[in-house]
This record gives sequence, C-alpha cells and structure tokens, in this order.
Amino acid sequence: MRQKLRGPEVRDHRNNEEGIPFADFLLETRQNVWNDPSAPPMFVHNGRAWIDVTVASDDLDYAAHSWQVLTGTLSDHNYISFDLGKANVAERVPKFRLH
Repeated sequence: MRQKLRGPEVRDHRNNEEGIPFADFLLETRQNVWNDPSAPPMFVHNGRAWIDVTVASDDLDYAAHSWQVLTGTLSDHNYISFDLGKANVAERVPKFRLH
C-alpha cells in the first residue's frame, strides 16, 4: 500500500506493502496525518523524497492548517514547521519570607 503522501510513484526495490504496520497503527490510535501532498519534498539529495510523516491526535488537530515544509535550510533535509499556539507558561517569581 503506497501512500500518496509519500510523493509521486517511483519504481524501487522495496515491497509496496511495507507501510501497512504504520497505517494500521494510525487507524488503531485514531491519529490524523497532517502532511500536504502538494508540499515540497522533505529530503532532497540526488532525488526527492517525502519521507517524513507528521501525525497528531484530535486534541492537536486544530494546528494542522499551519503545517508546512520550509525550504532553503542549507541542508539536504527541509524543515517541517507547525504552530501549536502560544505556550501558557507562567513565570515563576521566587518568594522569600523576610522576618
């Protein structure tokens, strides 16, 4: 089972059924795939590959619209970026008891 998210169909030596355990995991755990099939490849070196898959639960699916591949990274691997929103982190101010 070759997923369209991996990119265009290419002939290779691998078994076309190799992704089934991963697909089964996604279905069993109800994960959502964020990858955009029209996005640039994640890996570019003597070819192009869409090898990275971003998955998330329903709790984080609100951020799927921000998923993108960033090119021009000075590496043969492009970056994957997404925004989960502002972190709700309170600054901890030390308190001292003065007598």
